[in-house]
Parts: sequence; structure tokens; C-alpha cells
Amino acid sequence: MFQTGIARDVLCKAQVAPANRTAMTAIKGAGVARGQRSRALMIFYVGVTGAATTADFKVQQSDTDVDGNYADVAGAAAVQIGASQTNLVGMVECTVTKSYVRCVHTPDGTVANGILGGCHLILFSADAVPETNDPVAVAV
Repeated sequence: MFQTGIARDVLCKAQVAPANRTAMTAIKGAGVARGQRSRALMIFYVGVTGAATTADFKVQQSDTDVDGNYADVAGAAAVQIGASQTNLVGMVECTVTKSYVRCVHTPDGTVANGILGGCHLILFSADAVPETNDPVAVAV
């Protein structure tokens, strides 16, 4: 498949599949080799949080794709999603400098109440995104 323009320069990866979380442990996306891409955009979504539960999302990076070597990217954490909030979508954009990047979703609170959440990671280079003044329709 031959790609041109933005499709060639942007990499989108599912990181944490949306699912009902009843275990309150961090769900870590797979490390993604960023290549020459210098920016990361995490898109996270929460369908529902039960009473006494919260959801956290953040971006991490590492020089090697080894779980223990990943560290949080400064300023790349979402504001905590509080209890009983529903149908939220948010984004966090940051600069990445290490070779591998991933997203982490951490549900917390009362296990029985559950949290439905997930996230995607988009990697791109700020200087590779074409600028345009043409209006573009986007279907949601």
C-alpha cells in the first residue's frame, strides 16, 4: 500500500482496549517505536465510572521496550476522571524524546463498581503535518 502526506507521517495504535475494569491495576499499552516522530497524542475515553472509582491516563517513554524502564512523560497525564462520570473523551499531547512510547490506564476504587475505559496513541512529527486553510468535514 502506497501512502502519501499525513497518512505516511502519522502512526495510530490502540493501546488499552475499552473494557469493564474490575481489577484495580495499571493496564499498560504495548511499547511503540516512535521512529522520527517527536509528538504523541493520547486519546482516552471513559464510558462509565462506578461510585467510588476513578480513572487515570498517562503517557510513558523509554529508551528500550522493557517494562521497568518506562518513565512518565512530564506533563502528559490526564486530569483524573472522578466517580460516576460518564461518556468522556479527552486528549493529552506531548513531546517525546525516547525510542518507545506507550499509554497507561490505571483504574482505582471499588472493584465491584467497575470502570469502562481505554485509550489510543497517535505519534506524529509537528513539522511533518501539512498546514492548510481548507475546511475539512469530519464525521463523528
